[in-house]
Amino acid sequence: MFCLQMAKKWTSAGAAFCKAADIRMQLQNKHESASNLIDAAGCFKKADPQQAVSCYNRVCTTNKLELFKINYKMLWQIFFVTKEFVL
Repeated sequence: MFCLQMAKKWTSAGAAFCKAADIRMQLQNKHESASNLIDAAGCFKKADPQQAVSCYNRVCTTNKLELFKINYKMLWQIFFVTKEFVL
């Protein structure tokens, strides 16, 4: 995943982080899953803002209040940069 980031293949890196998040969620490791989704959103933010919003929304469903605050801020940053807000 980090190799893809280094190569600036943002969509592929985001997809890899999402896959890792899904696996961690299956293993009942919500915090690690949320961390992977945040990494995925960071990658998608550079290539596909709508997918980044989707990742941040998935993080918010894990009921981690601290992560929610961070992601709420990131959602607004994406909104102001892209001028589109699709949930």
